[in-house]
Amino acid sequence: MKFRNLGLVLLAALIFTQPIYAEERKQDTTEYLSDYDKSLTFQKVTYLPSIDNLNNIYAKHIDVRVDEMIKNNPRWDYVQSHIAGSVVKPEDIVNDPKKVREFSKHLNADAFFISEVRKDPKNTFVSLYLFSAYSGELIAEEKMNRPNENTDIVTSSVTFMMKDIIKKIPYDALVISRVDNRVTINAGSADGVRSGQSLTAVKIISAEKHPKRNFLIKTNKVLVGQIRVVKADKYISFADIVSESEPGVLNRGAKITGITKMRYQKTPWTNQYTPPEQILTEDNKVVFGKDA
Repeated sequence: MKFRNLGLVLLAALIFTQPIYAEERKQDTTEYLSDYDKSLTFQKVTYLPSIDNLNNIYAKHIDVRVDEMIKNNPRWDYVQSHIAGSVVKPEDIVNDPKKVREFSKHLNADAFFISEVRKDPKNTFVSLYLFSAYSGELIAEEKMNRPNENTDIVTSSVTFMMKDIIKKIPYDALVISRVDNRVTINAGSADGVRSGQSLTAVKIISAEKHPKRNFLIKTNKVLVGQIRVVKADKYISFADIVSESEPGVLNRGAKITGITKMRYQKTPWTNQYTPPEQILTEDNKVVFGKDA
């Protein structure tokens, strides 16, 4: 009888402890399987045709500029847009991620830009949006309202708006490949990466969003590793993995933060321009020695 009771106790212990272990393991790894992190992995980027209320007078110029900026961004793989003419109005999809995901299936891209221009007798309203193709959500937007301007000024404004949107993407670079403990990231010396620099790898697990527009306000990240740069080319860099929270977590698509460009304080020499021919006049000679 004692052995029978002991067997029942052991069986009960086995039944009730297994689910607890599985749940703990699930909690430990949830942060590394973040669906939200995947929705912000932008490597293949495209755009949808812009729209305006002036028979594409502005739209065609904006599309050329957005196309150029995507092509010239070394961190992105340009995906050519085969869509002709306006497909959607941006404001119709801002809060309709399901619709965005549906037509994004045919884009073969991770993210897309779209712009809209509206002109009335007094003002020109320009809007630029960035959407995630994976989640269908609005990631960032920029809006401009100015007195009526010509196409060159509007197109130039879109350039600055797009740069501001890129700054809102919540990481600096992506891991694009890994071999053993060596990774390649899609940022280089042109972005401020330096040999010997230590950078942080993160996963994005959630975000705070605008209550109505739903774009990102703040993202919540977890640290998953550190890398040390061993070689920085102009647009890509190679780094050794110093640490990672789990084996293999620093793989393709891992987000890298901590890249900053060197900035120098202004001095009297940089505050105003002095022509070279005036720098070494009799009154401005640089003298060395005891009489300096």
